[in-house]
Amino acid sequence: MMNAVAETVTTTEEQLDLDFRINIIAGNIKKGMKQFGFGSGDLWNIDPKVIQVIAGYNVRVRNAAYRARVEALRDNMMLVGFKKDSPLSVLVVPNGVNDKGEEQFAIMLKRGHQRLEAVLEAIALGKPIETVPCIIAKEDISEEDLTADLSISNNGEQLAPYEMAVLCKRMSRFEENHAKIATKLGIWPNQVTDGLLLINGPIEIAHYVRDDVIKFTLAVELIKEHGAKALTIIEQSLSRSQSAGQSSIKPRYV
Repeated sequence: MMNAVAETVTTTEEQLDLDFRINIIAGNIKKGMKQFGFGSGDLWNIDPKVIQVIAGYNVRVRNAAYRARVEALRDNMMLVGFKKDSPLSVLVVPNGVNDKGEEQFAIMLKRGHQRLEAVLEAIALGKPIETVPCIIAKEDISEEDLTADLSISNNGEQLAPYEMAVLCKRMSRFEENHAKIATKLGIWPNQVTDGLLLINGPIEIAHYVRDDVIKFTLAVELIKEHGAKALTIIEQSLSRSQSAGQSSIKPRYV
């Protein structure tokens, strides 16, 4: 049994969800599922069209690689459907009351963003998928827990260095010690230090890393070595790389 309340803040694409905040409180799973008429066995079977995405929560950069993974999942689902051994993780969230004064609920996605996108696209293309298997999260639903979950629960495509840096920045709101942040995210302390160095530096450099214009390690190296001058050096290096027909910065042009 759980009751849940979520307060979300929609952030701009330029902010890259660094300002994301959420607060989850207790609620009632059975009442929420009864409202939608969904049943359970070992898992809850839920219509994917009613599952809402928490604005700003997912740190994945929606680039060409992201789209390719979604399309690959979608194409597989067109053939074999949604695999029951890969359930989505969701939260049950109170959503006001109806005209009769009865408490209403929303179902919000915790884990499985690419799979949800893929199944919705498969349905739109005509695949008859009425429900998908879901696990309803009952614990570890604080903002800090949800942030850590994006890293430690990820057993598929690993987060890119930039995406992990965003998580490090979020976690730094709760903990200053880099070693403790690393433990919560399941990474090394130096990854936290380097990630925060990037995110706390000029936003233009972070954007260059996000867009694969420069590798994370090279960007951090230049920030450490040149400080405030790093952005100028990176932009000059990009100009030389582009003049040589390269779309991204190569070390030899720095």
